[in-house]
Amino acid sequence: GKIVVRDGELRLDNLFTRTLGGAITFDGVYSTADMSKPRFAMALDAQKIQIAEAYSGFTMIQALAPIAKDITGQASSLFKMAGILQDDMMPDMKTLNGRGTINIIDASLKNSKFANGLTSFVKGGENQSLTLKDIFMRLTISDGRLEVEPFDLQLNNTKANISGMSGLDGSLDYTVK
Repeated sequence: GKIVVRDGELRLDNLFTRTLGGAITFDGVYSTADMSKPRFAMALDAQKIQIAEAYSGFTMIQALAPIAKDITGQASSLFKMAGILQDDMMPDMKTLNGRGTINIIDASLKNSKFANGLTSFVKGGENQSLTLKDIFMRLTISDGRLEVEPFDLQLNNTKANISGMSGLDGSLDYTVK
């Protein structure tokens, strides 16, 4: 890839790395035009990364998708986001805005209150883990809140449709049909 520093901006162009068990390509800009509120905008193309490793490595995933800590397996994602960086160079989550997709290729959700709650509603609910395969989700981040558009999931032999929001304060507002 290419990195260019010019006029108070750091630009990343087609920067590629193998990490988290997969590969990530970055495009983006970090601007210090306003030193009190440095901004960033980034586009990520992550292919076949390990979900648990991504959770461990990215504070942003921990804050916006805490359920990822209980998921093992692979996912790919295309995502664009922007916001303000704090003094420690971490995003100020309240200013984060973005849009993208996540494709869970093959994973499982175990030992989770979420999985236990979902599986308790369906016949055969004694299985307290979920197999996640070929699940495609569209996501929006607005002012630090993650919105998940409706997506389908197979719970044992029952089809479910899930959508909702999670907040930085730990709040959840999801609908399962």
